[in-house]
Amino acid sequence: MPVTPFPYSADDLLSSAWQRGWSHGHGIACHNVPSLGQVLWTGSLGRVKVTAENIREVHEDTCFEAADEARDFSPFEQNAHEFNSSEFGDELWEAFEAGQQTAIWADLAEYDSVDYGIEEEEQQS
Repeated sequence: MPVTPFPYSADDLLSSAWQRGWSHGHGIACHNVPSLGQVLWTGSLGRVKVTAENIREVHEDTCFEAADEARDFSPFEQNAHEFNSSEFGDELWEAFEAGQQTAIWADLAEYDSVDYGIEEEEQQS
């Protein structure tokens, strides 16, 4: 994570807010990468086919649109509404929970003692 810039770095609360904003924006940018050939609808571009010429513009637009939408409803609320409204609600919840567990276990498997700040010497004790 980058260092909090001034003036936000002058106050712990502002610094924390900036860092959380950065993390949120980073997640949005990483999870909204369009694919070449994909056809999308964006608020400012309308229906657009992603090309090598417009992919950066489409990526930016989808990111800021996702950031705006995240303030209206949490992703969990959107998922819950979709799942509960579907005739396949139970199966959707089961798939969601399985995906969630798999992601947590996969991420946790990548962590070692150093990632947790545990020194090798402490671990051998």
